[in-house]
Amino acid sequence: MSFKRCRVLCVEDDQDTRDLMEMWIRLAPGHYSMVSTDHADKAMRLIAEEEFDLVVIDSWLADVGGLELCRKIKAMDADLPIMFFSADARRSEIDAAVAAGANLYLTKPATGDEFVDAIEKLTHHECAIASV
Repeated sequence: MSFKRCRVLCVEDDQDTRDLMEMWIRLAPGHYSMVSTDHADKAMRLIAEEEFDLVVIDSWLADVGGLELCRKIKAMDADLPIMFFSADARRSEIDAAVAAGANLYLTKPATGDEFVDAIEKLTHHECAIASV
C-alpha cells in the first residue's frame, strides 16, 4: 500500500499553538503536511485555491468566529472534514460546532498524541491509496 500526503489546514490565531500543531504533525508517523493561517478570510481563499483533506479550526479567531467559518467552509465544500481544536469545552459550544458541520471537537489542552489521533480518525481513508 502506498500513501499520499494528507494536507491539513489549521486556522488558529495564536502563533505558539500553530507552531505546536505543526510540530505534532511533522513528528506524526503518518503522511501529513500542514498549512496554517491566523485569519478566516485567508483560510477561505486557501480552500478555494488548494486541496485539503482536513481543516482544523479554533473557536475564537480574531476576525471571524470558528462557528461562522465552519458554516462557510461547509457551504463551499460539504465533504471537507472539519475538526475544532479549542479551549472552549462548554457542551453548548461543542453542540453548536457539530450543528455547524464539525466532524470532531477536541478540547485544549490536548497531547500531541490526542491531536494526531483525531487527525488520523478524520483522514485515514483519504491518506491510504492502494498501489497498482
